[in-house]
Amino acid sequence: MSSESSSDDPVEACVCPAAGFCERHRILKSEHLHRLCSEVDGYFELWESGVGPLQKPRPDAVRERRLRERAKGIDRDAPGSVLAENIRQLGYTVTRGCQCKSKIATMNLWGVEGCRERIEEIVDWLERSAKRAGWFERFLTSCPVVRSGSRKVLRQLVEKAIRDSEKRLAARSS
Repeated sequence: MSSESSSDDPVEACVCPAAGFCERHRILKSEHLHRLCSEVDGYFELWESGVGPLQKPRPDAVRERRLRERAKGIDRDAPGSVLAENIRQLGYTVTRGCQCKSKIATMNLWGVEGCRERIEEIVDWLERSAKRAGWFERFLTSCPVVRSGSRKVLRQLVEKAIRDSEKRLAARSS
């Protein structure tokens, strides 16, 4: 990784030639993380905003990101946003052509109850998107116990996001 960059430089994409310690983002990036930073939409921006994988979020960076999202009408506590956050924490992100952002927005509009009513539709979306993006196979490879029940695991991922969203929204309104 290049040590010539600093986080103050106006860079719009990864400039590091290989895996290693990234001076810009202040983390050690494996081959996989370097590939995500340089090739997959969204990851470079996550690291730039201080909330990328393996980064310790700076409170000011998290606050700034939430303010930007609120300005765009994004509710981080809604089911679609929570599901996207959980998937990102597993190391996967939005890829070009996956329609993830529109699915997240749709789930957010449906809310907790609407997502519960449409859970099979959401699992179908997730399975198709994951297969198209190529992370479904990596997910199964990294979790061999779930190979036979992969759809069940995806359903559990969606159910967890709905439960987490419900708890967050309840806490916010009390």
